[in-house]
Amino acid sequence: MIKIGKPYIEKNGNLTYLKAVVDNEGEGRKITLFYAVENLYSQYLCHETADAFVLPMLLRAVVSGQDIQIDAPLSEKLYHNLTHSVMYILRFAHQKKSGIENRAIPQIKCNGTINLNFRGEAIGTGCSLGVDGFHVIKSYIFENKEFPTYKPTHLACFNVGAFGSDNTDGTRQSFYNEFEKLQGFSQRFNLPIVLVDTNIHEFYPEHEFNWSASYLNIGCVLSLQKLWNRYLYASGFSLENLMFDFDSSCKSDPYSCPHLSTESVEIVSVDMDKPRSEKVRDIMNDPLCREYLNVCLREQAVNNGIRDRRQSNYNNCGYCEKCLRTILQLDIYGVLDDYKNTFDISRWNFWKPRFLARVIAYRKDDPMYEDILNTIPPEYHIPMFSRLYSKIYKPFNAIRKKITTR
Repeated sequence: MIKIGKPYIEKNGNLTYLKAVVDNEGEGRKITLFYAVENLYSQYLCHETADAFVLPMLLRAVVSGQDIQIDAPLSEKLYHNLTHSVMYILRFAHQKKSGIENRAIPQIKCNGTINLNFRGEAIGTGCSLGVDGFHVIKSYIFENKEFPTYKPTHLACFNVGAFGSDNTDGTRQSFYNEFEKLQGFSQRFNLPIVLVDTNIHEFYPEHEFNWSASYLNIGCVLSLQKLWNRYLYASGFSLENLMFDFDSSCKSDPYSCPHLSTESVEIVSVDMDKPRSEKVRDIMNDPLCREYLNVCLREQAVNNGIRDRRQSNYNNCGYCEKCLRTILQLDIYGVLDDYKNTFDISRWNFWKPRFLARVIAYRKDDPMYEDILNTIPPEYHIPMFSRLYSKIYKPFNAIRKKITTR
């Protein structure tokens, strides 16, 4: 059984904490889970329901085969959707991945339900300034004329794994360093940034942010239900790639986001109609994008214990997976030189044939790779090395992984 205690609020210095004791009996983890915000936003923390605490525990319940018992109410809308839809989908996705059949769907038992609308007025969206997030900002803030009630009034930054999968000082420092970078952007447009720090990492030792990202981020949103009226959640995949994949929660965002809404906060998965390549094309000529675009996984890798092979003063290291993927797309579109101050492209000539080989080899396994290849025009040069190496890339990579994990 996963037991979630009654939420309560506690102030400490410049921060206010929304806390609840979570006892994961089946996996032997008991901690006081918290969401921390600046005192400016303390009045918006929602202690009346346990909504913010149940979302991060859903995947743990499915993986460990445990029910969830909550010593507090849940929002009626969320409780309905979790028990009649979301838990079924998560069990289905986990069964497909693990091969474990006939395991019961974890049950959620709460201390009643509440049907409240806290009537928050803010419209929020994330401020990672990656391709997806930047596209939402451009579409819904700078160019939004059709949907005024969807125009964000606040930007948000959550410490739930993008800066490192462990609850360490290094991860937290990276989180606050990122906030300092984002302030310059937000102040130019008079958009406040809402920070939410958390120790949810304690329950996710797998170091795989992708599989839990959506539920952890939306948990942060629901911790501030009294602030938000609507929250725009940037879709990582287009609708044509919608699937219930337990390794990547964002592939099912168009389905899951509405089902994680409450009476107070509407969670909207936006830009579902656009593949990543189209988003890059939409934002690539924007001077702000050339200045602020940040897709890099360097901080996450370093805080997860992976050796930083190259120190860099650029926003983007130029050699992690997300950097290489974005650089390749910019190169295909012929605008890479415009980003020479944003990405470290000093070794792109070395990485290009090797990364292209990977993209070709895994195009059927990764919809983003398939998307990139579909944008390559006939005149774009694909080195012969890439074509040849792609034929042996997958078996060679499998052998290399076996050797390195011994």
